[in-house]
Amino acid sequence: MDRKKCNRDGVVCCPLCNLSARETRDHLLFQCPFSQRCWSLIGQPGSPSGSFSTRFRQAREVLDSSFSTEVFLSACWNIWKQRNAFIFRNCPASVPGWLNGFKIDLTNQSARMPDATKEAMQIY
Repeated sequence: MDRKKCNRDGVVCCPLCNLSARETRDHLLFQCPFSQRCWSLIGQPGSPSGSFSTRFRQAREVLDSSFSTEVFLSACWNIWKQRNAFIFRNCPASVPGWLNGFKIDLTNQSARMPDATKEAMQIY
């Protein structure tokens, strides 16, 4: 995030883990232990290697193709929201909080989908 000038007062470590890892997009969304726990809840085993585009392709292969994009992007978005809640409101990141936000986002997105897709999304 420091490349995009999004670091916090010179702090470039990931706020979601204690690894002192540099906060990059790929670390935050895929390599961070917090993120890996989130991904494992939706059937995406945490493989810390691979870029955003590689992980997106892998998710499309594993998830139901009719809504894999929504699942993938909702997962990423809610990891980002957990990060921001910690930074801006001092709320500790929580996997149950992530899961709740993820489910709410998918429920909201399902309103625009055919009934068969809505039913398939209910597994999440």
